[in-house]
Amino acid sequence: MSETPAYQRLLAELKRRNVFRVMAMYGAVAFVVLQVADIAFPSMGLPDWTVTLVLALTLVGFPIAVVLAWAFEMTPQGVKKTEDATPGEITEIVSAPPARRSKPRPSTFACAGRSLRRAASAILSST
Repeated sequence: MSETPAYQRLLAELKRRNVFRVMAMYGAVAFVVLQVADIAFPSMGLPDWTVTLVLALTLVGFPIAVVLAWAFEMTPQGVKKTEDATPGEITEIVSAPPARRSKPRPSTFACAGRSLRRAASAILSST
């Protein structure tokens, strides 16, 4: 009986906990925030270093978002601590064909949409 390699178990656990999805969403939102800051801050008369500050804050926030994504999950009932995987759950993810390894969850997309909408409205209302 062959043992599943450690890197495959880690990748399966990252997929199960939606860490990759959070990383992608964080990157997309950070990109939009930096673009808005780059365009809006000079017209608001803010010093040039404020865009660099926004970049530094997004870089500092990235590992925090990854750790929070590992520890917690968004559910329709709110934020909950991620449960440990059942014994066969990781094996099932690893053994699945690559195209079927992740299942999109509507609640994840809804939460991401709400976050983007809130960020956009906050930016638009401040200008």
